[in-house]
Amino acid sequence: MPPRSAIRLLAVDLDGTLLDSRQQVSARNAAALRAAAAAGATVALATGRRYRFALPVAQALGVECWLIASNGALLRHSSGAVHGRQYLPRAQAAAVMAALAEFEAQLVVTFERQGPGELVMKALGPDEQAEAETRRRAFAGWLERNREALSFAAPLARCLTEDPVQLMYGGTPAEIAAIGAKLAAATTTGEITCHRTVYPARQLAILDVLAAGVSKGAALARLAAALGVARAAVMAVGDNYNDFEMLEFAGVAAVVGNAHAELRRAGWLVAADHDHDGVADALAQAGVAC
Repeated sequence: MPPRSAIRLLAVDLDGTLLDSRQQVSARNAAALRAAAAAGATVALATGRRYRFALPVAQALGVECWLIASNGALLRHSSGAVHGRQYLPRAQAAAVMAALAEFEAQLVVTFERQGPGELVMKALGPDEQAEAETRRRAFAGWLERNREALSFAAPLARCLTEDPVQLMYGGTPAEIAAIGAKLAAATTTGEITCHRTVYPARQLAILDVLAAGVSKGAALARLAAALGVARAAVMAVGDNYNDFEMLEFAGVAAVVGNAHAELRRAGWLVAADHDHDGVADALAQAGVAC
C-alpha cells in the first residue's frame, strides 16, 4: 500500500458512495476529504450526475476539486474551468432514439445548458400520460430533484439542435436490462458507450448512452496526465458498474460495503457502506486520511 504522501489524486463517486441513503455527505467523510486535500491530494468527484447537479456537493465540501461529470463526458473544475468535453454526436443520438423509440417516455436528453432545456423529455399527449407516469415511477424522485432543469419537446428528436452530453434512460432494473438488450442488438447507432447504474434497494436503474470511449476511468486518466500524477499515485472509491473503469485505472482502488458483488470480488479494498462513512474508512485503510 502506498504511504500517505504517495496519493496525489483522489477520485470519489457520489451516489451510493460519498452520499448516504439520505443524499447527504457525513461529517466524517467531508472531514476525510478535506484532510486529504490539506495533505496535498487533488480531489475529483466522479459521477454520473451532470455538472450542475453535482456542483452543490462539491461546494458544500469546502474543497476546491475537479468534477468528472456525466460519467466522464465533461471534466470541469468546481471554479468553472473546463478541461475537456466529449459529447454524443447528435446524428448518433438520433439513431439511438430511433432504435429505442418504444422507450422514449423513459428518456432524458442532457445538454450543457443552464436552466430549463438542460434536460429534455418527451412532451406527452393526454392518451400517453397514464402509461408514461407508470414508466417514469422508478426515477420520479430524480425527476423531482431536477425539475428546474427540465423542458419538454414533441417529437423529442426536435431537441437535437446541438450535440447532447448524453442520453439517459431510467426505469426499474428489469426495464433497463430490456433497453440495454435492445440497444445492443441495434446495428444503426454507430460507435457509442453505455454505462449502467443499478440501485436494487430502490428498484432503480439508469442506462447512460455517451460518445465512444467516454468513461470515468478515461477522464480520470486524462486528469492524471494533465496534473502530472502517476497512475500509482491515484486512488478511486466507488460502488457501481459505472465506476469500474476508474477503479481499474487507479493505483489504489476501494469500494464501499454496499457496492455490487462483482466489484467487491475484484480484489479491491472493501470499506464500510455509504451509511457508515465508507469513504473515510476507505481513505483510512489506504493511509490517506484518518
